[in-house]
Amino acid sequence: MSASLKLRQVESKISTLQNQCQHHLKQRQQEIANLIAVLELASLDDTILTGGLLFLKEKITTKDPVISSWHTAGERFCRRAKPRKVTSPKKTPEPKMPDQPPPKHPESRAV
Repeated sequence: MSASLKLRQVESKISTLQNQCQHHLKQRQQEIANLIAVLELASLDDTILTGGLLFLKEKITTKDPVISSWHTAGERFCRRAKPRKVTSPKKTPEPKMPDQPPPKHPESRAV
């Protein structure tokens, strides 16, 4: 295989991976936006939300033990919040009697 062909394949792979990375980033941003809405935090003032996120970042950076309890609470919430597959009970069709006429509908009477 020639070097230029190999280089083009590597460049193509890099481009594909960059596109996938962008796609995953957009998905993650949407998930975060949905989480903010579900937790009813969207109405908060931007400065309060930003301050809270900066506080969270500081706690993570300093490896504060409170992170462990936050992690546990988040896991419980996510388990509860995941949509569960709803299955409808199976209905068995009612047996039809072959020689019965269709039900009669009452005729409307004009007055």
